[in-house]
Amino acid sequence: MRLTLFAIVLGFTACHSKDTPKLDPPKTATVPADGAQEGELALSDLKSDLKAAQSALESLTPTGYRCDRLMVSVKALESQKDAALQQLISDARTFCGLKSPLTQADGKLKQTPPDCKAVKEQLARISSVYRGDAQVVELKRRFKAMCPHERRRENSDDED
Repeated sequence: MRLTLFAIVLGFTACHSKDTPKLDPPKTATVPADGAQEGELALSDLKSDLKAAQSALESLTPTGYRCDRLMVSVKALESQKDAALQQLISDARTFCGLKSPLTQADGKLKQTPPDCKAVKEQLARISSVYRGDAQVVELKRRFKAMCPHERRRENSDDED
């Protein structure tokens, strides 16, 4: 009984480490509002999350969670016709679909030894719209050259 309790407490504390970033949930998910207020909250979330994600990328902090939050705001606002808003949505999609994963993957490849698993995860985050981009093609070429064991795993997964 004591061993079970100890394992539960140990597991709980491991899941709640001090290194885990504390981020507020999106306002749109927690505040019930009518359509106009919901749109304003989603716009506010989009602007603040985009700024937070861009500053996190500059400090080389992982941005996956922030981009997930950004895409929630984008989905809520994508039907709006405002040109400035559409530009902001485009910036968020470009940031999360190309710039962030490309920068993160490049940083992981430059490590010694390269973190191939993290690079593969970042490559998967790149939007299909940008798969043919010259920067993405070059990154994939470097990934295949520096991480041949990941490439073999990828091929063996395809055969199953």
